[in-house]
Amino acid sequence: MLSSLSSSSSEDFMEAWLSSNIDILSGTTVANILVVIGFVIYYTGLKSFAEIQKDDFTAENILKIRRAAICGVIALLLGYIPFIGGFGGWILNLVMYFMLASAYGYLRYSPVFNIRAKAGARLLRSAAIMYIIGMFIPIIGGLFSFMGLLMTIIGWGRIRKGGPIAAVASVATNITYNYYTSSVPTETLSSPNPATPTSGERPKFCPHCGAPCKEYQRYCPNCGFELDKKPEEPVMPIVEKKEPPATKVEPVRTPPEPSTADTTSKEAPSKQEKNQRDKSNKQALVLISGVVIFLIIGLCVYNFWYKPYATDRDALRYYTFTNLNLRSSENAELKDNIIEMLPYGTELITYGKGYSWARVKANGKEGHVAAHLILSKEDFQLLDGVWGNEEAKKCVGSAHYRLAVIDYLKRNEFFSGAREWQIFSKPYGSAQNTIAYPNLSQEENGDGLIFIVKNNRTNERKLVIYGFTTTEPKSPVFKTDFRLEKDLSIQKAVCRLDKYDNLWIRVTFNDGSYKTFRVYM
Repeated sequence: MLSSLSSSSSEDFMEAWLSSNIDILSGTTVANILVVIGFVIYYTGLKSFAEIQKDDFTAENILKIRRAAICGVIALLLGYIPFIGGFGGWILNLVMYFMLASAYGYLRYSPVFNIRAKAGARLLRSAAIMYIIGMFIPIIGGLFSFMGLLMTIIGWGRIRKGGPIAAVASVATNITYNYYTSSVPTETLSSPNPATPTSGERPKFCPHCGAPCKEYQRYCPNCGFELDKKPEEPVMPIVEKKEPPATKVEPVRTPPEPSTADTTSKEAPSKQEKNQRDKSNKQALVLISGVVIFLIIGLCVYNFWYKPYATDRDALRYYTFTNLNLRSSENAELKDNIIEMLPYGTELITYGKGYSWARVKANGKEGHVAAHLILSKEDFQLLDGVWGNEEAKKCVGSAHYRLAVIDYLKRNEFFSGAREWQIFSKPYGSAQNTIAYPNLSQEENGDGLIFIVKNNRTNERKLVIYGFTTTEPKSPVFKTDFRLEKDLSIQKAVCRLDKYDNLWIRVTFNDGSYKTFRVYM
């Protein structure tokens, strides 16, 4: 793998990265960005969830889940690194699920979780195991992962609804009664117990099981305890009244007023917690803002750079085999819609090709070209290899003549090139040449083509005759071919129509010999 990386150029590396990973825009990258946002929210919420725990053991395992979430984000980003990113991401995902299974396993025995919350932790541990199994089973692994997702949602829902155990302890009605009412101040007897909720108030948690309750609920949704139940008034025991000795009356001692230092020590933690919450909220806001900015930049890059790039990359390539006009509209009769003239061999990025027109991009400009005047890469290479010299390309200059040459090569499955079939010609207008243009249709705008093609490897030569349709665009019509025994040139080609409407072609060669062919109209 390292050798392949070292031998690859930077352009190949970038091309492999773009073609295999950034195909966003099939939706994969947008989905991954949303997953990253979910991880950030999950990461921030776990931190707040850990801070409100009253047990260090529980808080530490929640932070372990938080660290596992970081592994998940890194694994997701590693998937965009070619060659080694996929394997590295798979390993990090496996580590993340093992960390989650360990943390959830410890949370099953959390001293601050009630029965419902512990059941949620057990379900989350099972979900992590399902994810691990899904990673090792390629065929039905998606089913295990889907089941793990459902178990994760249900497990966290149970933890959310479970709440801590007995967050508000049962309030004992420890009321001290002084039967010597004459010596107790009235204010002391009438002051309510601060630990007991006054009439009309609702406890924040159930005093029986500790489950969280709404303000409007009369009964605990977990254990059914009546929340509006007033504490029973203590039964006053019947005590025989005795006159206290006048000399032994003891004054009631009032509790000392709390000092300023005690008040400061109670207020300090609340301010510290508030500062920590503000700091956490700022960090979460920064993270979310960063993710949103990254998402916006990614969408802009996708729409304005990658999408046009991917469209051009995946479009078919066609080539011009004659000089061709690139037009701004599909109208060949206008002159002001011509963008530029495309020479022979211009590569066209083709977005769509119909019967008459093709929408293409050439030299960075988009427009329309005649569909019958462009060739696929294979056909263009076949035509381009048949030219033995520049004179041959000039003599077979018309588009329909070149289509006839391609048709003959493909009809006989011939290859073109320096060691295969080629056409060698003298300059256009020569008295003797390997190319002639008889009028085979005997009409005013009719024409034909006779050419000699040679195999450079075997020295085999063939004389080929083609006719063409009279309607535009002209299409080649194969007539006949003949094997030549020696190197000859065409001196003259004469067509004659007999009384039976048979067309006869007499080809005279440079050595004085001739050959007569009967072709069908």
